[in-house]
Amino acid sequence: MTTESGLNAPMPQSPGENASQEDAEHLKRLRQLVEDAIADGKLSNTEMNDIRAALFADGKLTLEEMEVVRDTMKAHLGEKPLEFDPE
Repeated sequence: MTTESGLNAPMPQSPGENASQEDAEHLKRLRQLVEDAIADGKLSNTEMNDIRAALFADGKLTLEEMEVVRDTMKAHLGEKPLEFDPE
C-alpha cells in the first residue's frame, strides 16, 4: 500500500488467526479478573470498575465477554448471591 507521500505503508492485518488468539487471551484475562474479584463472595466498587474497564477496553461489549462473566460467577458462586461491598 502506498501513502500520499509515496512511502510504502504496511498492509492492514485481517482479523483472522491473530485476532482469535488475542480474543482468547483477553477472555482468559477477563475470567481471571472476575475470579479474583469474587473470590471472597463480595464485589467492591473498585473490582466492579476493573471488570467494566476490561469489558469495554476495546470500546465494545461482546456476547463472549458477557458469557465469561456470567459463567465464571455461576461456577464460583452457584446459586449463592454475590454481595456488593461499596468500600
